[in-house]
Amino acid sequence: MLLIIWIEIDTNLGLQKFHRDLPLSDVFAYGRSKEEATVPGPTIKAMVGVKTYVKWENHLPNHHLFVV
Repeated sequence: MLLIIWIEIDTNLGLQKFHRDLPLSDVFAYGRSKEEATVPGPTIKAMVGVKTYVKWENHLPNHHLFVV
């Protein structure tokens, strides 16, 4: 029997609080929406003999967070 796993992961601009004394920061995060986005993203556990396909959906803004 052939097992196949399909995973969809969205990338979003999210907000993260890294320290209680610091304000929220913009982050590139993983989740279905800005509200659900997390850093770090999900862990994908691969299994021998199981084909795994990951579909990435990019919902990041066109401008970058950092000045380059």
